[in-house]
Amino acid sequence: MAASTDAVFDALRQAVQADPDLQARLFGLSDRQAFIAEVRRLAQGLGYALEEADVQHAMLAGWQTWSERRRLE
Repeated sequence: MAASTDAVFDALRQAVQADPDLQARLFGLSDRQAFIAEVRRLAQGLGYALEEADVQHAMLAGWQTWSERRRLE
């Protein structure tokens, strides 16, 4: 059985939080498509598969959460 998308992103979050070099590599990507490709590659390296749409959806959800927090400040 495949892992849920939430479980995949949780695993990715943990991997990124534990690795400053990985954080720098991701934060250094200014091109959206390059970022999406790198996230998908990282997921694959952890044994998961993500579609481009999965990453785009997560990015949008993250932006919406950030935007909502900023609005409430």
